Amino acid sequence: MLSWLARFFLIAGGGVASWFVSREANNFEVIQMVIAIFLFVLVAAVAAFWPQIRRCFNQAESDEK
Repeated sequence: MLSWLARFFLIAGGGVASWFVSREANNFEVIQMVIAIFLFVLVAAVAAFWPQIRRCFNQAESDEK
């Protein structure tokens, strides 16, 4: 299960890294790993703060009514 998550983040990181750096570049793997770690941290932060995020959107939605 953990390897699936790691593979997903590395595939997504490779896709984003290929927008900025050629796949033949010597540092492509490093940039791919940095982007994958950033994506993992982003997902972990959203999961950690999800109750507060949901409460903020619900409050903004109730203010519109």
